[in-house]
Amino acid sequence: MTSPVNDAAATSALASYRTFAEGLPQGGRIERHVHEQDQLAVWRRHSRLLTSLTLLAEGKSIATAAHAVGYDSTAAFGTAFKQCFGVTPKAYASGKPAKT
Repeated sequence: MTSPVNDAAATSALASYRTFAEGLPQGGRIERHVHEQDQLAVWRRHSRLLTSLTLLAEGKSIATAAHAVGYDSTAAFGTAFKQCFGVTPKAYASGKPAKT
């Protein structure tokens, strides 16, 4: 037999979960919501990096481009840029081809 305190805690936790789940799309399908959030994050990252291509092509510095598209550090920007485009921002800005 469970204690009344444990029953109350379980009931409260279930109610909190239900309240949380009701606010999610698709009737509380957490997995779908998380997947949609991941897709949005990927789209947002690519959008920011594509914008940086224009800034670098206009002759803006790497630091200026990084900060303009929302990166706090040029190192984080450089890593994301290389993962996305296969070349560093410096190589792109100087017109050097990517190493294969």
